[in-house]
Amino acid sequence: MPEARYSMVKAYRRCPKSYEYKYIQNQQRKKPPAPLLRGTIIHELLDARATSGNPRRTREILAKYATDYKALFKEEQDLYGPDFIGEIRRIYDGYLRTYAEENIEYEGSEEFIATDLGNDLRYTGHLDKRIVTRKDNRRWIMDHKTHKNIPGEDQRFQDYQMLMYVWALNRERPSLRIDGIVWDYIRTKSPRIPEPLIKGGLSQAANIDTDYHTYVGELTRLKINPKPYRKFLEELKKRSHGKFYKRIFLPAPSAAMTESVVADFRATAIMMNGLKVFPRHMTRDCSFCEYFRLCSAELRGLDADYIRKTEYEVKEVGDDNSEEE
Repeated sequence: MPEARYSMVKAYRRCPKSYEYKYIQNQQRKKPPAPLLRGTIIHELLDARATSGNPRRTREILAKYATDYKALFKEEQDLYGPDFIGEIRRIYDGYLRTYAEENIEYEGSEEFIATDLGNDLRYTGHLDKRIVTRKDNRRWIMDHKTHKNIPGEDQRFQDYQMLMYVWALNRERPSLRIDGIVWDYIRTKSPRIPEPLIKGGLSQAANIDTDYHTYVGELTRLKINPKPYRKFLEELKKRSHGKFYKRIFLPAPSAAMTESVVADFRATAIMMNGLKVFPRHMTRDCSFCEYFRLCSAELRGLDADYIRKTEYEVKEVGDDNSEEE
């Protein structure tokens, strides 16, 4: 029976040609773009934290990727940045500080869920999300989302992945009733380390893109007296709250909203499984697509086979990497 995952439907709606490259031809870049790799590493770290709770495991993950990074050519390292692994380590450490006293318990993750969509189709999902409970014993699905900047309500409204998971889980496992969803946002731009001023001390600019901990850490490292910065630090603590890490708790979607979203999902799944030809959606966002060079070469009649051979490889079926939004 044909399957439809949220990532497949999302890709098809964005561009049928991109969907064909990814899910029909199973093509992926040999060297994943920095946002994609960053999101993958952060998700691995958070999964290790939730499932094992052993700091040694997270250190092993970072050490592995640090070794992989050092093995790259200089030109390849430049694509990711000179401190790629160090930035990820600071992001993860900041997450641990932010939620050091969280009042949730992790029940499970990495579960497979499937349910009938009708029309000889079924919805499938790999639940890399976390099922968590709070002190009030209510059960939630938590999704770690990596973004360059923490998104607002409008962007959350356009993402129906969590709704589909809640619908499928509550339908197939009613005894494990899901009460709500948690958007666990992680900003992938680590707090900026303030630079020393020529006249001494650190900048107190109102628009400095950092947080309280990073600023205090730099004062300590440079052995600068923090007393003159007391007022600025108080303002910085308030201003940076929720800027780098933020959790949004929302109740489970209503029955009416769920019905509409599932109906749209089903219609798209029927459409994409019935097509033999996948047209391009030519927009100004094409240059951001991971298949841009391959797609444009085919469109222009250039040597697409060479690009396919040198820049892409066939991925294992079902191997969807985490992605920074």
